[in-house]
Amino acid sequence: MATHKYPAEKATKEKIKELFTYRRLTDLMSLSNMAKDEKFANHLIDVQYQIYMLDGYLESQWEIHKKDLIGYWDAIKDSLRQMGYKKKQISSLVKEIEEYQQIERNCRKDIWPTSVSFKNFYTTKSCDVRLIRHLIYKSHIDLENLWKEKAWAYYDMITEINDDIADLEEDIKTYNGNRFL
Repeated sequence: MATHKYPAEKATKEKIKELFTYRRLTDLMSLSNMAKDEKFANHLIDVQYQIYMLDGYLESQWEIHKKDLIGYWDAIKDSLRQMGYKKKQISSLVKEIEEYQQIERNCRKDIWPTSVSFKNFYTTKSCDVRLIRHLIYKSHIDLENLWKEKAWAYYDMITEINDDIADLEEDIKTYNGNRFL
């Protein structure tokens, strides 16, 4: 199955740019002088876009079909392949996205996000942002000397919680793993 495209793809890419700014990913790229690397930035945007497509599917469908999931996952993995990652590396990179997908799928089995500890839930839920940040760190290894990658853990959790609170009204209309709902 081909990856679904939102009719407002441009708006989705704007949303990604806002996310990258809010989560300080653009600042991180500037610190490493990668902000000028438009090709790399476009790869990161594409990876996030494909993750948004998967997330959009999960939030809009109660019945999840394996064949649909395969298409979304193929697009995510292809996006990472285009960045030069190999199959084994990709499996490792997307592991937490698969874990979050399982949390959302469990809602369909009456296993709610409250069954996961608050800290683990929000750590897992920020998996997409942490993946993008990890890709930035892997592309510029000296960045670790400026700011440790693990130092972002609480920032990611707090901003993810803030997103859930801000999105309460929007998320009530979807099948979303918003822990506050």
